[in-house]
Amino acid sequence: MKLFKNKNFIFVVMLCLILGYSLIRPVNIDESYYISTAQNILEGRVLYTDFMFHQMPLSVYLFSIISDFDFWSLISGRLFSVILIFYSGFLLINVAKKKAGSNVVTLFMILFFINSFFIDWAILIRIYSLSVILLSAGIYFYDKYLNNNNQFSNLIFSLLSFVLLVYTKVTFIALYVIFIIFILTLKNNGKKVLFKTLLLSILYSVLPLLIFLLLFGRYLEEFYFNVFTINFITKENIDIAFIPGLIKFLTYFLLPQNLILLMIIVFSGIVYSKFEKFLLLNIISYLLISIFTRILPEYMVSISPIIILLACIRFSKFAVNINTKFSHVSVNRVFTLTIILYIFSVPFGIIHIKNIIEGHELMMNPLQLYSFEKQINGLNGNTVLSSWEGYSIFSEKQPLLKDQYGSAFIYKYVDERDIKKYKISRDNDYISLINERVPDIIIYDHNNSAHLDSMLNIINRNYKRKFSYKSVEVYSK
Repeated sequence: MKLFKNKNFIFVVMLCLILGYSLIRPVNIDESYYISTAQNILEGRVLYTDFMFHQMPLSVYLFSIISDFDFWSLISGRLFSVILIFYSGFLLINVAKKKAGSNVVTLFMILFFINSFFIDWAILIRIYSLSVILLSAGIYFYDKYLNNNNQFSNLIFSLLSFVLLVYTKVTFIALYVIFIIFILTLKNNGKKVLFKTLLLSILYSVLPLLIFLLLFGRYLEEFYFNVFTINFITKENIDIAFIPGLIKFLTYFLLPQNLILLMIIVFSGIVYSKFEKFLLLNIISYLLISIFTRILPEYMVSISPIIILLACIRFSKFAVNINTKFSHVSVNRVFTLTIILYIFSVPFGIIHIKNIIEGHELMMNPLQLYSFEKQINGLNGNTVLSSWEGYSIFSEKQPLLKDQYGSAFIYKYVDERDIKKYKISRDNDYISLINERVPDIIIYDHNNSAHLDSMLNIINRNYKRKFSYKSVEVYSK
């Protein structure tokens, strides 16, 4: 079942391909949001109260390390994400090898590193790469705990990984609860082991909570508004209706490669080891949470490596079942056909991602953005007003409205107190600055600024159009 003998060669090739893709993958609109938030932290401002951020705090504190290098923050952030992805793959390869033998390593590397849905999102400067490494570490050390005479050092590392996962995104608390239940119900737990396990679980859950309360205890109202209220507003008023959203979610997430993975799992039989049940329950619970909270398919990126791991572990059973039903199809042929189908699904997956999901939101890739920013930096003036903050925070100019949330819809659903408190931007904020000729440079992206089209006449009266790129126009005084 080996397609290639040199697995290190495959690893290096995959690394080079993914690094190359990270340079041409169009910039996601939220990447500038994470970098801008991290810059605020470096400037000594308090998360959730001095500025808005709608996720748990861990990711943005880590990204603050690489967020103060203008355009190079984008490159270093993506490189950081790629490193986390590959280390996650290394951890899960070791788990797969233990559970299914060394023959599964090549299979895992192919399924993991050319999953277009997973790679397309995981390389971004968002929570995905961090959540993937924490979940992978939690599973890796959980497996070591099961297979190394219940060494508590492995339990501690696993427990800490799942706790930190919750501080990446609050919905991961479901995975943490599943982990605790499985740990406390192990058959070889004596009373002493059970007590020690329970004590460690409480200790390593309470300590991060105390640290969180120490940092944000005075701002719990602000924390709730940022992490819960904003997401509730978005789900109720902005996200598409449930049925269309579910169709979009399932087609985007499943087609085509993840459908192959789930078919391997489903048709591999119904007898599962406890470890496999642990993985399966994590997948199902997070899938249900994603569907019934905010139904965004990219949220499944965090759990995708676990689907790949379980598919690899179950693959031999799947191949045997196919061989039993269709005797002329050998196990090796099942392996070969699965890999061929999976690899040839890559182009379809990438086209599907770009055309169906991102569509009009496609932006410049990092190389194009670098050239664009050099042109902006060559213009006279120091202040920039941009309809997408990424064009300004990646440049050397001073961005206006950087501290504001920058989402056109939020101010419509909150009261005036919250608008002032959280510096939430409104259309009038942009129009006033333009009327008063405050910005030296204006960057207007037609694809992301339909709500601001009324500004164009004002811009044309007060500014001169200098150059354009795709849907983006640049004006200066």
